[in-house]
Amino acid sequence: MHTKFPASLTRKRAAPPDIRASGRSAPKIVCGRAAIFAVVVGWAALLVVVLLRQTGFDGAPWPVLDRALSLVGWTVGAITLLCYLAARQGALIRLSEHVRVPRRVLERHFTARQGALTVLVAAGDGAGARTGSNALRASLWSAALQEYPTLRVVLLLDARAEPSAQAEALQIVRRLTDALAEPRARFEDALFVLELELAGHHDQPDQARSDRGPH
Repeated sequence: MHTKFPASLTRKRAAPPDIRASGRSAPKIVCGRAAIFAVVVGWAALLVVVLLRQTGFDGAPWPVLDRALSLVGWTVGAITLLCYLAARQGALIRLSEHVRVPRRVLERHFTARQGALTVLVAAGDGAGARTGSNALRASLWSAALQEYPTLRVVLLLDARAEPSAQAEALQIVRRLTDALAEPRARFEDALFVLELELAGHHDQPDQARSDRGPH
């Protein structure tokens, strides 16, 4: 008996990404700085023009109230634009300086520390819909096939969801459990045999040392 996994889960693993982010964000960082500078210079130029007109240097009859309201509006708009540009600039800088952790470092870490891990998968309100059930099935398969020894997958059901949606979510869990029952039993048997072999190899040196004892 062979277990047939979904096609989306049996594709070849893609090449590991580079540990450093792409350098395409460098021009965006430069453009972001230029945009921030342009906003500051534009607001300063507007302030100078308003002040000059207020003092009457250019002779243009412009009411004080209109000038004040215009200046307040432009200031609020400039602050809003600067907040957006600053947030975008910070995100681009963090992305350009981000260094991914190599896979071997993660494997070394989890080899030494393998505590219990629980994965929570929320069924959501749309579990009864076709797209919702497909997303839930893919999420459960992805969580169940993670290479972690003490992994537990827990499905969270919404009490406000329709009974049919909850029943379909539970049916997906049963099908996944049935599909993994056979490979689980096979791997457990292989693990048991391997543990017996390792225990036998450990006992052989002890037995050999006892046989070579003093005569």
